[in-house]
Amino acid sequence: PLLQKNGIRLQGLGELDRLPDDVLAVLRETEALTADATKMILRLALSYGGQDEILFAAKSMAQQVKEGACDIQNLTVEKLRASLYDASMPNVDLVIRTAGEQRLSGFLLWQTSYAEFYFSSSLWPEFTPTDFLHALEDYASRVRRFGRVLENDPAVEAPSS
Repeated sequence: PLLQKNGIRLQGLGELDRLPDDVLAVLRETEALTADATKMILRLALSYGGQDEILFAAKSMAQQVKEGACDIQNLTVEKLRASLYDASMPNVDLVIRTAGEQRLSGFLLWQTSYAEFYFSSSLWPEFTPTDFLHALEDYASRVRRFGRVLENDPAVEAPSS
C-alpha cells in the first residue's frame, strides 16, 4: 500500500526463479499491483550478482546467434545491454558506499561503468539524511567525463617541461 500510495513501481532484479515460491509470489503480486505507478521505480536486487547478470546476457545473445536470429558480426554493446536483466534500467550516476567499503561487491557492474562513487564511513543503519545531502553535494561538484578526457580537464595534469 505504501508503494501504491506514493506512485512507486516495484521491480525485482536478478535470477528471480531461484527465489522460494512463496517469496516470488509476493514479489510478483507487488509488481503487478504497482505496475501502473509512474513517479518512481524501485528495483529490488534479489539473487543478484553483476557477473551473473553479464553471463545471463552473454548466454542470451549466444542463443540468439545459435537460433539464427542474430549474426555474430552484428552483436553490439547495445544488444548486450538489451539482454541484461532489465534493459530499461538507466546507467547509475552515483554509487554511495557506506561502512568505509571501497568496492562494488559485484553490484550492477554493467550499469555502474561510468558512475561516480561517494564513500562514507557511516554504517548503513546510521547513514542520515545529512550524510545523503553531503553525498549529493559532492556529486554535484564533479565534472562528469564518462571515460573521456575533456579539453582543459582539471583532473588531468599538464605535462611538465
